[in-house]
Amino acid sequence: MNEQALEPSSRPKVLLVGDVSARPEGLERALARAGFQLIEPEDPAVTPAADAIVVTLSSINDPPPLELLSSAPGVAVPPRLVLISSTHPDGPAAALALGAADALVAPIHFPELCARLYARIRDCRQAGSGEERTAGP
Repeated sequence: MNEQALEPSSRPKVLLVGDVSARPEGLERALARAGFQLIEPEDPAVTPAADAIVVTLSSINDPPPLELLSSAPGVAVPPRLVLISSTHPDGPAAALALGAADALVAPIHFPELCARLYARIRDCRQAGSGEERTAGP
């Protein structure tokens, strides 16, 4: 097995959910170019394993998939970023109040989105491994 065969599995996995029509044009291309492996749920009842979840909404008034924004205590959930295609100024605050790790409103600046995704994934991974490292003084 060579390094090229291992590369796709080492790329951070990003699960795309929500309103497909609310996705900014070029979202998938920008995420793939930034090095993310994109996945979509085949069965709405099953959430595949991912390093981050991107939820797209046309408006904050749309009911977001609450099971993706909330989590049970003690259950590890990947960071959730909400993209809202409307420009309502209260959209990000409402998404954060529902449990999103981050939220952006249109127009979405793809380099900023990718940087935020990488930062959230890095923080999540460090928090998971940091618990083991911070056992000492």
